[in-house]
Amino acid sequence: MTRIVAVINQKGGVGKTTTALNMGSILKRRGNRVLFIDMDPQCNLSYAMNAFLEDKSIYDAMMGNVDIKNIIQRLHDGDMIISNGNVSSYELKFHGESKEYRIKEIIEPIKEYYDYIIIDSPPALSVLTIAILTASDSFIIPANCDSFSAQGVDQINSTFEAVRAYTNSKLVCDGVLLTRFLNEFDQDNSIKVKAVAHKNRIPIFDTVIHESIAIKQANANKKSLYDCAPDSKVLKDYTDFVDEWLRLKRGDNYNG
Repeated sequence: MTRIVAVINQKGGVGKTTTALNMGSILKRRGNRVLFIDMDPQCNLSYAMNAFLEDKSIYDAMMGNVDIKNIIQRLHDGDMIISNGNVSSYELKFHGESKEYRIKEIIEPIKEYYDYIIIDSPPALSVLTIAILTASDSFIIPANCDSFSAQGVDQINSTFEAVRAYTNSKLVCDGVLLTRFLNEFDQDNSIKVKAVAHKNRIPIFDTVIHESIAIKQANANKKSLYDCAPDSKVLKDYTDFVDEWLRLKRGDNYNG
């Protein structure tokens, strides 16, 4: 059974791409078939995975210009479908009906080839975000420990409820993942994020991702933490997070 999970937050700089990359990298190293889909017009995941950026992108598949099977790149950390800057214009340029279902429609023919499909989402709440959530089984919200992230969780919850009501009644919010955790000040601010999450009945992962120079080094070298900093504390954080996430999914009667 394929599980499609989106990593989503309309706020930038929260570790969204880092979470998507290292989550998928860990799952692949455990013998799973993993596909990454970069839906962010900034193309950070495509860059971080050292993909060939001149290839056809998810935008071309969404616009019906190419078969999605023909744009999958085979990379070190998993298979990859890149993004490009045109993704941000999807809402204006796609003239077919049911824009919200387009990603679900084009992913369908390739689902059977993968155990996990991980979608890195743009830092915005838009029709594209709704299309991503419509195609997903669940989503994860990476969040910094600050008041802006607390507000963001509130906004994402409103989008989540709309998607559940109109386009994907089975969508599940797996939880908020606290990232870039540094000190006691972050400990205090995390209370704000947790309070908003509890108010909206959104789970909070027990695992916390600590701030680390290893993340910047890995991104600069276009590598996952496994290849750039295998002994780092932050890789252990992400490994613990994946273990926690898998336990959650098994609790949902998912045999992952």
